[in-house]
Amino acid sequence: MIRHYFSLGVAVLALACAGEAMAHAKLRSSIPANNAVLVEAPHSITLAFNEPAQLTRLVLVTAAHEIALKFDAGAKPARSITVAAPALAPGKYTVNWSAFSPSDGHVMKGSLVFTLTAAK
Repeated sequence: MIRHYFSLGVAVLALACAGEAMAHAKLRSSIPANNAVLVEAPHSITLAFNEPAQLTRLVLVTAAHEIALKFDAGAKPARSITVAAPALAPGKYTVNWSAFSPSDGHVMKGSLVFTLTAAK
């Protein structure tokens, strides 16, 4: 009976460890925050992940056009990545991003939206 409980305990521990190892990197927060309403244009955009990631694509989309934001594609993976933002006019913006997670080899994608009501 003790062997049965020991085996069950080992199996539960193995599943718990496998779940952590199989976890994907996720965006934890951003500046500006998703759905933020700003009265002043941001000077930069920051993406914060739960584990180190490397940007592979970063685009700012407006109603009129798409702006590829410059970033160092060869930079070391980091938990927080900040890039300069271009001068922005009032309007609604979507930030589309893709990043590579070296810990699990997956590419993750996401987007966030912010609105600029008045640029100063």
